[in-house]
Amino acid sequence: MDLVAITENFSVHRLLGVAPALTDRQVGTWYSRKDHWANHGVDHETALAHVWPQMDGFVVVRNAFQHGLGVLTQQQLTQHRDDVLRVLSQCGVFVDGARVRLADTDVRRCASTCFAYILEVDNRAL
Repeated sequence: MDLVAITENFSVHRLLGVAPALTDRQVGTWYSRKDHWANHGVDHETALAHVWPQMDGFVVVRNAFQHGLGVLTQQQLTQHRDDVLRVLSQCGVFVDGARVRLADTDVRRCASTCFAYILEVDNRAL
């Protein structure tokens, strides 16, 4: 899911471009960036409501593959289970027990979601 990593990299560098006083540590997670973006014209809950839930789901998918080789990690299954299952359902990816099952249509949907997210953030950033 390098598509998600590319999108994350864009989000970090674009945010640091509009808010150079932020540190790498302050923009180190998707949720911290989401909070900082709200101060710079990009509200994920309203303006990006049509793309953020899917993007959030693909972030979880990416983490499952990056850290669990396609299996939801222990942290995803215990501490954040309800949130993880909710966001996975929003991006439409099938979960079989703890294993994330990707089809070619999921990868295409991920690419479209990443593209839409980048365009929306770039167009809305102040």
